[in-house]
Amino acid sequence: MIKRADTLENIKQYIQTGDSDFGMIYKHSSTCSVCHAALAVLDQFEKSYPDIPIAMLEVKSQRELSNQIAAEYDVSHESPQLLIFKKWVLKETKNHFAIKYEWLVHIVEGWYAG
Repeated sequence: MIKRADTLENIKQYIQTGDSDFGMIYKHSSTCSVCHAALAVLDQFEKSYPDIPIAMLEVKSQRELSNQIAAEYDVSHESPQLLIFKKWVLKETKNHFAIKYEWLVHIVEGWYAG
């Protein structure tokens, strides 16, 4: 389920309490067409994997939170940006048009198998 985030602590709690060992943080800008394409990918992914929590934040109105995430996980600030966690360890990061449904399925299916 894609859930809007308001604090880093809430994001961590949401992802850690899911029914899965996986979780994602999606950084989005409502004025960016690439972000809307990435969000469509996540909407499609969510239908196939509803147990994987996805926390979403709006980078323009939540810049401080976006910067906290960048610092906490040592990633550059990008949007769209998808951070994928397994057992709350950052495993993958993709930005812009690299956020693709097939890539997400490949990553998650590989982790379920392993």
